[in-house]
Amino acid sequence: MNARIIDIILSISLGLLVIYASHNFLIVDSCLDMGGAIDQKTGSCFDENYHELYMVVTPALTAIYFVIGLLVSLLSIFTIKRIKRTKGA
Repeated sequence: MNARIIDIILSISLGLLVIYASHNFLIVDSCLDMGGAIDQKTGSCFDENYHELYMVVTPALTAIYFVIGLLVSLLSIFTIKRIKRTKGA
């Protein structure tokens, strides 16, 4: 069976959701590693003198996000195809 457009959209959406979750985790982890604290209301990172620390998305981090999104999307579309194949058999 071929993948329908809704299956592809769901797979890409799942990949984007995982990228969002991992981005939040990596940014908070980076802030805490620098000795900062996260403001829960704004999501900003502040040091001990309450100066805002800016998180920079590096090219390496962008590549990690791309690989994570690609792997999750591919795994989910293959899983959907396998489930459809077993239901059809």
